[in-house]
Amino acid sequence: MLRIRVFGRSSTSVSLGSICLEKKQPETFSRGSFFGDSHLLGVSEGAVATAVSLEMSLVQVLSRQVLLRGLAQFPSEAEHFDNLTAKVNYLESQVDNAPRP
Repeated sequence: MLRIRVFGRSSTSVSLGSICLEKKQPETFSRGSFFGDSHLLGVSEGAVATAVSLEMSLVQVLSRQVLLRGLAQFPSEAEHFDNLTAKVNYLESQVDNAPRP
């Protein structure tokens, strides 16, 4: 079992195996899962978590800094990410304003 720290302002994808995020409500992510996309886009504040591999796993992390460098090299893609960020902001505001049961 391997423990790693996952820092905010990044997105993490699980390419192989499975991991568990240690927090109040533990979450398990398996092949094809990802988390942290709103942190990567700058929509929500970065967070720090501990991820524990449950088996041999391949995990890829994309930091916001690397994303911004890539967008600087391909400015035509920046508009796509601006639109994506706006959609995520809108959806999160809808969830935040939804009536509570």
